[in-house]
Amino acid sequence: MKQFVSLVLFGLLTSVACSGGSNVNEVADGGQTDASKLTDGGPLDAALPEFGDPEVLVADARYAFRLALDESHVYWAANNARIDRVPQAGGSPVVIASGQGEPFGLSVDDERLYWIQYGGTLHSTAKDGSDTQVLASGSESLIALTMDSTHLYWAESREGGHVFRIPKTGGDAQTIYTAVDQVQSLAVDATHLYVAEANTFGGGALVSVPKEGGESKVLVRNTNATVVATNGVDVFWTDHDRDFVAKVAIGGGESQILADIEASTLQIFSGDLYFSEFFAERILRVPVGGGSVELLTDQANRSYGMGVNATGVYWGERVSGGRIMVLRRH
Repeated sequence: MKQFVSLVLFGLLTSVACSGGSNVNEVADGGQTDASKLTDGGPLDAALPEFGDPEVLVADARYAFRLALDESHVYWAANNARIDRVPQAGGSPVVIASGQGEPFGLSVDDERLYWIQYGGTLHSTAKDGSDTQVLASGSESLIALTMDSTHLYWAESREGGHVFRIPKTGGDAQTIYTAVDQVQSLAVDATHLYVAEANTFGGGALVSVPKEGGESKVLVRNTNATVVATNGVDVFWTDHDRDFVAKVAIGGGESQILADIEASTLQIFSGDLYFSEFFAERILRVPVGGGSVELLTDQANRSYGMGVNATGVYWGERVSGGRIMVLRRH
């Protein structure tokens, strides 16, 4: 049996009819999928000529474990208590923030960079490192961060942990959800927040919550969900115990396994779902509608944290001092 590590996110077409309730806050019965009944995913295709060979963007990134992209830079959080950035085209890294303890979660918009410290604070800074602010404090064991155009959402990683939101400009934090299991990851669309919950001893769930708070809904039960992403149509997640990547409609219903892969990251770009395998050292992708899984590289050494845009695929590696890598598109 695998050992589940809550701070490291490890993590086919079958219809499953499900019923029954849950005790996750006030839960609507949405015809939940029972993930324990899903079956195999699609085949694996060979590497594609669309991308070049992996390039080292930063040779010593101090074991980067969170990564975010804007239009020109790669930002990462590392275990040296720093947030750094480097141009996507290459160049010298610049320190954006230091003395950050254990920085978890990293998000960037047009103006600012946001992150959480595992010890319990939410931070914001201009992208050049000036005007650093503490937006919220007082919670504990923070693990996940996401955002929309106006608000930040973050969570405590413990059984019964809270999920919060706050305006990007600051103000009062609002508790919008209380988990049953350990929150591992968050994703947001125009109306809802999606919560991946995991439990070492069985259970776990994928849950939908209105962004302003209110009645939550279990989309998938009996899944040790560790990473979640959404494109506003479907919700994609990884199951740590059974090693698959799957999707379900944002309103619930039938689920579909897309790949039999132990994925540690998920990113959606231009109709494809990209994911990495921490131990198998591969970066892969699959159409969001399902199909063959495409191998992009098998040289992603202990990949952790990933970003995808029109220029390429970027990720951090947790070996040899840590590196920031890129697969550039031709």
